[in-house]
Amino acid sequence: MNDDLKSMLTLLVQEMKEAIATGDDLLIQHRIEYLELFVSSIPDKAMLLTELGEVVR
Repeated sequence: MNDDLKSMLTLLVQEMKEAIATGDDLLIQHRIEYLELFVSSIPDKAMLLTELGEVVR
């Protein structure tokens, strides 16, 4: 995965963690939608899952 995509994934995961910490359902839903859009734009889902695992740790 190129650095731009990895940076975007890292940012989206961080924003999701922050949204969950607030407990704001609407904010969480928006973050989920952004993450879904990002994931749908990546053709190699296996690579994406590998990177996501590393970012979440």
